[in-house]
Amino acid sequence: MVRETFQEQGDILEGLIGLETLFDTNRPKTKHFLEEFIKNYQLEPTYPSYMAGAYDIVYFLKDVWEKTSNNPDNQAQYLYDLKDWDGAVGNLNFDKNGDPIFAYSVIKVSNYSGIPIDTIVPLKD
Repeated sequence: MVRETFQEQGDILEGLIGLETLFDTNRPKTKHFLEEFIKNYQLEPTYPSYMAGAYDIVYFLKDVWEKTSNNPDNQAQYLYDLKDWDGAVGNLNFDKNGDPIFAYSVIKVSNYSGIPIDTIVPLKD
C-alpha cells in the first residue's frame, strides 16, 4: 500500500483493510534490494513490495534461463520442481495450477498509518 496515501487521505481511508505481499526487511535479499535502490536513486522505494517483486522477476527469469539452457521442456520441469526460490519479496513457490504462492500482510488504516494486523501464509500443495 502507498504510505503517502495514508497521510493524504487518512480521513477517507480510516478503517480500510487491504493486502500486500509480505515484505520482511530483515531478509538478506530484501535488505540488499533496499540498499541498492536507495544507493542508486537516493530515495526510499514508494511501493517496496511491488518494486521488490519486479526486481525478483528479472533475477528469477535469469535463474530459469541459466538452469534450463533456455529449453522449454526443461523450463516447465524447473517450475514444477521449484521449492522456495529465495527473492527480495520472499520465497517463491507455485501451486499445482502454476499460480505463485506468497505470504501476505493484512494492513488496516488507522490514524493516518497502515498498521499490519495479520499475516496470511497460503498452504503449499
